[in-house]
Amino acid sequence: MRRLAIVVLLAALGLVGWDAQRRGEWARHGAAAGLLAVAAGALAVPGLRHRRRRQRSPEVAATKVRIEMPEGPIELGKRVTVKLVVTAPRDVRLDHVLVHLVNRRFEKKAPLDRVVSQSTFIYRFAVDLSLSRGGEKSIDLPMRTLSCREPTRESKYVSISWELAPVLYFSNSTGEKAKYVYEGTPVPIQFTGPQSF
Repeated sequence: MRRLAIVVLLAALGLVGWDAQRRGEWARHGAAAGLLAVAAGALAVPGLRHRRRRQRSPEVAATKVRIEMPEGPIELGKRVTVKLVVTAPRDVRLDHVLVHLVNRRFEKKAPLDRVVSQSTFIYRFAVDLSLSRGGEKSIDLPMRTLSCREPTRESKYVSISWELAPVLYFSNSTGEKAKYVYEGTPVPIQFTGPQSF
């Protein structure tokens, strides 16, 4: 069925292009041709039409994760070690951890909640750690924060917030191929130094 739909769309795309060339009206028909090309590509590539969200696993939904930041101010552009304290609800193996460092810029106008821009920086750590049910283990995650940039005129009109959001990837400790994903609660953090992004 998918193959038939692709053939039909490509045929329609060819007709649009031929008609546009015959009439010399590329500008008017270019949009239609582009849309048909995108649709054909979406059908040809599985998963392109619907971007899959990360699947949370109910098997590890009761996981407890605590993020411990170092004491004192954290300066942009410097190395920092974040401690992750994990308590698993079952016997599992922690394969790797993703830490999302999220930067949001809010407009300094009422109601002060309009996001001007957002950037996410992802750190990946291979862990390979066995966790027993109810047991607590801590993991040190060394991170290098972003380099500082000079403040700009725009910095006067936006406020900047940062947060860390951990994502943990587990596998079954019995050797089975089952995979589990746990998304931790984002934790706000404070940086010192220029913040122009």
